[in-house]
Amino acid sequence: MLDPNIWEDENFGALTISARLLFIGMISHADDEGIGIGSAKVLKRAVFGFDEHISDEIVEALMQEIVEKMPNVLYYEVEGRQYFFFKNWKRYQRLHSPTPTKYPLPPGLNGKELPPSASDGYANVMTQWSNSVPGMMTSSIADELYRMIEDWNVHVEKLAWEHPDKPIQGYEAVSEAIAEGVRSVSHPNLKYVQAILKSWTLNGFKSRKASSVVEKAKKTTLTAEDLLVAKGKRRGNGL
Repeated sequence: MLDPNIWEDENFGALTISARLLFIGMISHADDEGIGIGSAKVLKRAVFGFDEHISDEIVEALMQEIVEKMPNVLYYEVEGRQYFFFKNWKRYQRLHSPTPTKYPLPPGLNGKELPPSASDGYANVMTQWSNSVPGMMTSSIADELYRMIEDWNVHVEKLAWEHPDKPIQGYEAVSEAIAEGVRSVSHPNLKYVQAILKSWTLNGFKSRKASSVVEKAKKTTLTAEDLLVAKGKRRGNGL
């Protein structure tokens, strides 16, 4: 499935029209794990089969353009055969019964499951939010949760190797922040979860150190029920 938000992606927009067509063609020819044959000859036949003026060499140049401008795409070779891999495939594809790939995984992933940060970790955060916070999961909420995951990953990349937070993945941090929000205010909003993460980036993962930004956010998370309870207590009836 092609995410409609792709048309607003600046990296995608920076591609030439032919490279965009090839990129979309690669999505349609990838398997359920986001892997496909990365041979220029195969992709030429699969995507540009009706365009005799487009040669294998042109496709190779388009492939190079894609890998330079789309960090989501990885080209690799195993035993002389070329493949491509979409790193964030499972962020965009929601398959109920995916078929395991028949192709070798990228070097470093062979014999292992794909990293949760690229697949199940993000999906688990979405499920956790839906189960913890009342209301419909919207695309804007999903995008913001993903941004928080990526922001944390950027944060830990800058840390020294010996820092205790270095191994913490973005999806783990956001998941714990949601859980902390639920423990604190029952139904946290995005602003509150963001405040928790900001506090952790300053004071350490799962730090209990007081943070004014968290307290400020907490004041904005009162639900309608909270307000009724507070109003009743002020009147002395305790509801």
